[in-house]
Amino acid sequence: MAIDPAGNVFIADAGNSTVRKVDSGGTITTVAGGRDVGNEVAIARPRALAVDRSGNVYIADAWRDRVLRLDATGRVAVLVGLGRREIDAPRDVALDSGGNAYVIVGGPHPVVKIDPHGLVTPFAGSGVIGYSGDGGPAINAVLVFPSAVATDDQGNVYIADSGDHRIRMVDAGGTIRTVAGTGTRGFSGDGGPATSAEFDSPAGVAAGSDGAIYVADRRNHRIRRIDSAGIVTTIAGNGQSGGIEPGVPAIRVSLRWPWTVDVDSAGRVYIPDPWSGRVYMVDNAGILKIVAGNGELDAGGDGGLAANAAVGQPEDVAVSDTDTLYIADSFSSLIRKVTSDGIITTIAGTGSRGYNGDGSPATDRHLRFPTRVAAYTDRRVLVADAQNRRVRVLTVDVPPPTISSVLNGAGYFARLAPGSVGSVRGADLSSDESAATALPQSDPLPTSLVATSVTMTDSSEQGSTKRRAGLYSVSPTEIRFRMPEEIDPGQVTLIVEHQGVLSEPFAVQVSRVAPGLFSANGDGRGVAAASAERVATDGTSTPLEVYRYDPEEGRYVAVPLDVRSGFSPVYLTLYGTGILGGDRPPTAKVRGRHVTVRSAEPATGFPGIDKLVLGPLPQSIRNREVEVVAIVDGQISNAVTIAFK
Repeated sequence: MAIDPAGNVFIADAGNSTVRKVDSGGTITTVAGGRDVGNEVAIARPRALAVDRSGNVYIADAWRDRVLRLDATGRVAVLVGLGRREIDAPRDVALDSGGNAYVIVGGPHPVVKIDPHGLVTPFAGSGVIGYSGDGGPAINAVLVFPSAVATDDQGNVYIADSGDHRIRMVDAGGTIRTVAGTGTRGFSGDGGPATSAEFDSPAGVAAGSDGAIYVADRRNHRIRRIDSAGIVTTIAGNGQSGGIEPGVPAIRVSLRWPWTVDVDSAGRVYIPDPWSGRVYMVDNAGILKIVAGNGELDAGGDGGLAANAAVGQPEDVAVSDTDTLYIADSFSSLIRKVTSDGIITTIAGTGSRGYNGDGSPATDRHLRFPTRVAAYTDRRVLVADAQNRRVRVLTVDVPPPTISSVLNGAGYFARLAPGSVGSVRGADLSSDESAATALPQSDPLPTSLVATSVTMTDSSEQGSTKRRAGLYSVSPTEIRFRMPEEIDPGQVTLIVEHQGVLSEPFAVQVSRVAPGLFSANGDGRGVAAASAERVATDGTSTPLEVYRYDPEEGRYVAVPLDVRSGFSPVYLTLYGTGILGGDRPPTAKVRGRHVTVRSAEPATGFPGIDKLVLGPLPQSIRNREVEVVAIVDGQISNAVTIAFK
């Protein structure tokens, strides 16, 4: 539910696929969804609502993976999302100066925008095939099988509307217009306005720093340039398909179905040719030269000159702001980089086709026929990994670690104690998963894993002191660490460093004790990570199961304890952190009843982890799952559960 400033109550009626309003007089009406409401946008399963100060209602349409907005006039519009769970294979991708990606995906909105945080929004195209919309919002425009997208320094986005033989431009305000092509397929117009010229299935587009637009006019076998005044000329290709001869004027060369094109800061134009296994360049004198590829349809030559290297099937190229050239070597399933001195290296892919997840280094990750690459800067390179149906991000430079929270490593609340287990949550904390499952067996713990470290700084009358935390494991999104035992209670500052790049400081509250109990599923709740034993009068013990893994549910489930069979008592061992070191011995409650703590001590072999032995357990508890908590100096841990027969 959500309430607007006028006191109207809005209800997400999920089962009826509607949003309903109860006014201040108690009258209920349907305001979105359903057959009787005249909205063009249908609702599948509204699951959450929010209202802003202007009375707009935001609807989480869960089953269609989107957010809708219901305005004061009763109109429903799509705010965020594509309205479908899958998209077609990405056909092209471009980056702007703000790190936003523009991707051609097909579907109801053929061009989408992805911001640096991964939020996807429709950008251009209504999903209807045809030609219309110039002068209006790009999202309402009609396109015909767009095949390429490019950006310029002014925030304009160019779309090769291939099926309509036009180039469309979306300005920074979201308005679309035609900048080249009449809509009639053919070849004409060189030397005149591009809007009066004929193109034939333009497949690639690029924007130069001088305001010129470059078009891979595919079926005309030409590369054409539209200058800042809108005049079009041919700069490469003679209109025939055939073998390419370097070292001659580019306009005399027979290009073969050019798919893509890009341009560097000096105005040199790059043309990949998958048929010959080469990338060509048109220099400022108009001469065609070989930039990469020796004509062997293979992959090799890393570390040497790109012109002498084997490049299997270069489908696309991208030039960054440093004039570094990136090549999508589709057949070899590699991304190659050529620096300004002409040296080629592989930066992504193994040469084997497939998909084996994300992570670093990118040269350990499989691609499957990457067809497009985009690079506005050298820090972030995007790859249209076509047959994996993904857009992949290559972070060339190390991004700064981002901390979102620092929590107790057992109970996942924001309280830690000296020597206890902690968890740093965030992004880019590491670029490697290899140490994510490390289980330390000895003390001291390492203070650095895969070039990642955690530093704590506390302050006192004697000044500030920096201490490195011991590390259990690291991953890009979580670091498991142990608080230094010498840290004084109070507020301390935590900084994550990865490969020499520092995070912003994060404030952490340290208490003398911070009791937390581990759960079997590692989320601080549910079945306890515990063990139990039945102890006979002669001192012999029999272990009892507390939990086991259920493969159908994909998690650990409780195994009920039998505390009533026979006369031998049952003792329960809980594992936690931040429990020892209080003014008074720890206590525990089972189902709200105090249970004797037989012992409290560090767990052998696992620094930072405490062990509580409770018992004997009350024999009166049966046929239920009950909560267990630990209490130290008045502080209560998170609750975990134990099941009883």
